Amino acid sequence: MRNFRRSYRTQESRKKISLKKVTLLVLPLAVAAVVWLWLVKFESGKPEVSLLKETHYIEPELGFRAEDGKSGLAEVRVDVFQAEKEFSLFQEKYPGKTYSVEKRISLRPLPSGLEEGEALLRITVSSNEEIPLAGLEVEGAFFKGFPVTGSRHAVFYALPHSAPTNTSMRLAAEDAAGNRAHISFSPNIRARQFRWDRIEITDRFLAQVIPYFRENDPSLEGTDLEVYIQMNREQRKEDADRIRTLCMDTAPEMLWSGAFLRMPGKTTAAFGDERTYFYQGREIDRQTHLGVDLASLMQSPVPAANRGRVVFVGPLGIYGNAVVLATGAACSPCTPISA
Repeated sequence: MRNFRRSYRTQESRKKISLKKVTLLVLPLAVAAVVWLWLVKFESGKPEVSLLKETHYIEPELGFRAEDGKSGLAEVRVDVFQAEKEFSLFQEKYPGKTYSVEKRISLRPLPSGLEEGEALLRITVSSNEEIPLAGLEVEGAFFKGFPVTGSRHAVFYALPHSAPTNTSMRLAAEDAAGNRAHISFSPNIRARQFRWDRIEITDRFLAQVIPYFRENDPSLEGTDLEVYIQMNREQRKEDADRIRTLCMDTAPEMLWSGAFLRMPGKTTAAFGDERTYFYQGREIDRQTHLGVDLASLMQSPVPAANRGRVVFVGPLGIYGNAVVLATGAACSPCTPISA
């Protein structure tokens, strides 16, 4: 089976339901996200869905056309989600070779069970074809999806904190012959202003941290300040690459379940903080903080955030001694735990 869908988000209005921009269903997970994929057939055809009237707003009547000129349609569904409830607005299955259908669904008055407020409409078009490779392309990176049930795939992906609000993404799938098809879409990305932080580097601080780096790498040369700048720039990049590589060594299925736990402690630095470093009143470096710092008591236990497979134990550059858990699901997020 292969599928493709489009989703439509609504926003609360005082008098009537107001329907906003067309978007694919994207569920944000802090710096990462998951998107469910009903993907496409290759070679010369693929399932498609289009609005009869292209607009950034949904009219009182939802009109759409579903097509698959290659293998024909298997099923078309229209569902709406609101307040953790799912309502089916339309469903038809096509046992024969039906290559195109055109439907109109009235949304006024509101269908039974729906209320004024935010909701999500989803159109799903299915056709019969197995897809060995499916995923999402974001900012030059490909995040491989994994099968969930039937032809449904899920992919966990990370969006760079600096990505512009007009970032385009592409659903991608590939058949056994290597033919690849893409579906581009632009998700609703909200601009965010990250905090600016001034970091004062003192001689006392250098005397505390630099011996650790010299002990792990006797080849380091220069003053403590020079070594610190090198670690803050070059070692930070190396550590990011290493963590990215570790995150690729994971299981094809989800090893985690439920909500991720947060280690007890006080937040001392947030993700995306823009840091400027000063020494004796002079700016020496600028970096972006790509983690969350939590302060706790010495010798406090460091529990795992969730289930996973240990892929690394040992010194990890600027992170010190660390344990890295791969939580599974192809290119899913890893959970580094520093001690």
